[in-house]
Amino acid sequence: MSSIKSAIALLGASAVIAAPTKCSVAVNNKYDDYAQRAIEHYNIVTGNGSYQSEYFSPENVPYHSIETMMVEAPDHGHESVSETYSFWVWLEAVHGKLTGNYDGVSTAWSYLEKHLIPDSKNQPGNSRYNASSPATYAPEDDDIENYPAQLVFQDGIVGQDPIAKELQQAYGTWDIYAMHWIIDGDNWYGYGQQGDGKSKPSFINTFQRGASESAWKTVPHPCWETMKWGGPNGFLDLFTGDKSYAKQWRYTAAPDADARAFKLPTLVIFGLKKMELIFLLLLQRLLSLVITYVTHITINTLRRLVTVLIINVVLLVAVRTLLTTLSHGTLPGVEVFKVTGHGELVLPTPTVVTKIH
Repeated sequence: MSSIKSAIALLGASAVIAAPTKCSVAVNNKYDDYAQRAIEHYNIVTGNGSYQSEYFSPENVPYHSIETMMVEAPDHGHESVSETYSFWVWLEAVHGKLTGNYDGVSTAWSYLEKHLIPDSKNQPGNSRYNASSPATYAPEDDDIENYPAQLVFQDGIVGQDPIAKELQQAYGTWDIYAMHWIIDGDNWYGYGQQGDGKSKPSFINTFQRGASESAWKTVPHPCWETMKWGGPNGFLDLFTGDKSYAKQWRYTAAPDADARAFKLPTLVIFGLKKMELIFLLLLQRLLSLVITYVTHITINTLRRLVTVLIINVVLLVAVRTLLTTLSHGTLPGVEVFKVTGHGELVLPTPTVVTKIH
């Protein structure tokens, strides 16, 4: 998967990317001020789209903060996390919505892939993965004092991986296409990539020892464990107890960021008109749960499906009627939006038509 375009295409949105590069947005003076302010901040953060600003490293890593002192999930401001990159993609999508130029979305996504998704060289040996014995169990504890956690070697305790083969067949690779959650943008800790001590950004990790491990109690360590730093076993024996330790690589995903990187830019690019579908899906899901709970004993599966179908049709009509009413501004005292058939956002009481460049 090489770009945000192919990623969004999986969601059926490829036509949106091919839209004209400019769009007219009819706005009144109040909303025009908001749009211009958003573009002003975009230009400050991104250096007018050059990414040569104090918010980015020379390698185009979006810093978690300009300041280096940090007490958050990262312990250094010039680290970056998958959350940061997901908001960068979102920022570019909003900027594209305002200007009609979505090139920044592809740019942000390309650096997301380059910096956060380990390539084949950074996750070697996956072809030897055994889905029938996918991991070794290590118990978790909330108290940092109860680490390292002793590894438990017991057949069957971790179960099997039921989707590994399906994913490999679908994508033609055993590599995992997911963001690692944290990187050292400036290589401040000096681990580099694959133990070279100099490459940047650098894959690092922190939280490993339960809920009581705060940001500054963590021990930042390289994802590529060569045992070059730390103790005789590198950093491994801080976290897990074992009879012997092997050189290894390991990464951690934060799937909420992966979901945000897909979902929010897609919603922005699609436009508010698609909220109709979202409302319908949410209502359908809620009522399906209610119906399943209430009727699973008293009626058979076919009748339940028919009931859900009828309710969905009613909901569709109701939601469409509501949004049509709102888009024509017929509710007294309520300012609302409407979206034209061409996907243009029209805000209340248009008085000025502005093309934002």
